[in-house]
Amino acid sequence: MWKSEYEKEVFEQKNPYVMWQRKWETGETPDLPEAEKKSACVWIYKEDLFKEGTLDRTGLQGDLQSGCPYAVFVSRNGRPAGRADREVAEIFADERDWNLFYGDEDEWGNEGRCNPWFKPEFSPDTLKSFCYFGNFIAVRSAWCLNKLKECQAEIRTFHDWILYLCEGEERIGHADRILFHVQKGGNPKQSENPQEEVYRFTLPEGKEPKVSVIIPSKDHPEILQRCLKSVKDNTDYPDYEIIVVDNGSTTENKEKTEALRKAYPFAYYYEPMEFNFSAMCNLGAEKASGDVLLFLNDDITAFCKDWMRIMAMQARQKDTGAVGAKLYYPEGNLIQHAGITNMTVGPVHKLGRLCDDKDYYHGRNKAVYNVIAVTAAALAVEKTKYEKVGGFAKELAVAYNDVDFCMALLESGYYNVQRNDAVLYHHESLSRGSDEDEEKRKRLLKERELLYQRHPAFLGKDPYYSRHLVQERLDGEYHVEYCYPHEDKACHSKVSEWKPKKENACGWLRKLLRRGPVMQFCIDSLHSGEMTELEGWLNMKKSPLYFWERSIVLVGEDGRGYCISTFPKLREDTKAVLQEQPCYALSGICARFDRGEIPPGSYRVGVCMTHKKTGKQYVMYDKMRLESGI
Repeated sequence: MWKSEYEKEVFEQKNPYVMWQRKWETGETPDLPEAEKKSACVWIYKEDLFKEGTLDRTGLQGDLQSGCPYAVFVSRNGRPAGRADREVAEIFADERDWNLFYGDEDEWGNEGRCNPWFKPEFSPDTLKSFCYFGNFIAVRSAWCLNKLKECQAEIRTFHDWILYLCEGEERIGHADRILFHVQKGGNPKQSENPQEEVYRFTLPEGKEPKVSVIIPSKDHPEILQRCLKSVKDNTDYPDYEIIVVDNGSTTENKEKTEALRKAYPFAYYYEPMEFNFSAMCNLGAEKASGDVLLFLNDDITAFCKDWMRIMAMQARQKDTGAVGAKLYYPEGNLIQHAGITNMTVGPVHKLGRLCDDKDYYHGRNKAVYNVIAVTAAALAVEKTKYEKVGGFAKELAVAYNDVDFCMALLESGYYNVQRNDAVLYHHESLSRGSDEDEEKRKRLLKERELLYQRHPAFLGKDPYYSRHLVQERLDGEYHVEYCYPHEDKACHSKVSEWKPKKENACGWLRKLLRRGPVMQFCIDSLHSGEMTELEGWLNMKKSPLYFWERSIVLVGEDGRGYCISTFPKLREDTKAVLQEQPCYALSGICARFDRGEIPPGSYRVGVCMTHKKTGKQYVMYDKMRLESGI
């Protein structure tokens, strides 16, 4: 019995999505009776919409005139969630302005549900890149019928049909709940070509605008030269100027920078001042004559000919705000930037230091994506839009000025765009160093606080990053948000007084027989402040861990003891050490309690194993001590 319970707990710790379902879903109810279902929705299979390579208008018109107020486009490659028909009517009743909405989805197979796809809010540029709406799209039948009657274009793919429905339409919503289960092994992405799952990289049309490349730089003429040379050698764009803004290089470096103008013509503005990235960018923008401003760090190097054209033409679009490029670390394909995500821990670069050799979470590193912000290390924006939001905020001298700028554009009704087909190298932080020391960390926190004072609506929120994805951990990829007790700061251990017992894990008889201790443990980390946290692993030799309750014990210099309950934690890394333990995977422990729960003092740290049935206890102490509240 214990083994099945243990395996169940290991499975749950390995599958946060299973735990997410228990938290967010009350359980899927059976489908509605067929008569009731027909009165609300007509279900239209995407695969049946096209005949002889074009949209079957007659068949679709018949479906939309069936008398049902709503129509749902779904795929045959899976099934709607159990409550989906009921959800459609409820969502349209709650969101009366919506004419169309799409839902989240996951995969479904013999082993249950997995691989959830939590989607962003309406993202027009992402939609142009691929049909991220996916396999469950609900519409108001009357609205869709009118759009069909007005349609003069030839529609050859489902993606083109959805693009047509969304063209010029603002009343599009996203239902952030799982509404469809794709058959595992199928094609959840549903891009233009289902066989190849390609992404569209269309280059917006229009007149090529003049681009002003603005490069802040100080005391690094050799780095600047590398940047200028790469732009000159690896740019096929016909009309651009370069403006270098220097906030106070030494006389020697100033002369070296001026000498570079012979090989790489650029305008040079030298104005000594404290480092303020925003002020330097704003000064460059004042001097610019281009229609598009392209801010570029001096530690950027170009290696693809079309990068400037992609960014400039995207920035020129009516609804586009800031445009970002995909940045690699030098001389390789490790990702440094593929758009900025705003989590509850603050703005972060997702996919950082991951190799760009595969598709991460539905093209986050491959497709064109709307994002909350892009880095100013390589950022393009139309000058009129830049002026409309007042440029970069000088109050944010070093950090988050780009995020602040992008949030201002969003608040003005523009969409920020990450163009993953424009790729550059970024020799990160060569110009001003890293943010590692204590003073810089304090400044970073202060500027982050100011960011959210300026944009309170975005505190812990990102329209292009689902609330169901990891929020409170610096997670590089896109994992489901489920906090186990061992990682949830809101979960505290139970603290109770405890009568210290004599250490008995290495009794005299075991020493005499040289059998060694009956238990093993290791405290990997101990942090004491306003909250005390301990992590490690604990093992009972030759006895399944599942039979034992595990606790941390603290014994003060006055002899008083305290027992701290622990949370189990998956620790598969202990297998090599705990070879005889059948429950090694759950050997991990975590304890967390507030500073005031035990009196101030110096405490000896130990562990206690209590048998769940017999109550027998074993205690063992470590050499470390906990200094609490001193």
